[in-house]
Amino acid sequence: MPDPNAMITRKAIAHKLQERLERRTTALDLTHWAKGLMYDYFQGLKGCELDARKLIEKAVLRISNSSTNYRTFLFDTEIIKLLEQLGHPHNREYVSLYSFNLIVGDRPDQALNIVKNEVDSGHLLDSRQQRSSILITAEGLNEAEIHKVANALREHTFVMSLRDTSKDIIKDSN
Repeated sequence: MPDPNAMITRKAIAHKLQERLERRTTALDLTHWAKGLMYDYFQGLKGCELDARKLIEKAVLRISNSSTNYRTFLFDTEIIKLLEQLGHPHNREYVSLYSFNLIVGDRPDQALNIVKNEVDSGHLLDSRQQRSSILITAEGLNEAEIHKVANALREHTFVMSLRDTSKDIIKDSN
């Protein structure tokens, strides 16, 4: 039987998400925190608010499955939506900046041209041919620019790793 004092609450999750928005914690720290909650929950060490069980499970599952990979990265807009769903609306606007390492395995020259067309020239830092693929590194992009690049590359096979480079970050996000 879980300790009634060891409850997973909407408020606790919202607090942790707020810390992430304010860059008092890293993306990976947030992911590991949520994985710990999931472990404790499924081991019966923690319970959760019964009236919000599905919502809490959904939020913790999404957070724990996030990573630095573009396809699972937890961007600020999604964090704000989660906060709203948890009953803790967030009204401050954050303009977070990210860098990416992009590895494109097919048609590397075409992919590089697409990235050059989609990304302002001040953001493109480096591109390197690596065997049959290309590594493209860019820095200082916002969420919309990241999505724009990924969408433009949807016909390609790629892996994009993100790193938070917001100025107010306390620790390295990797």
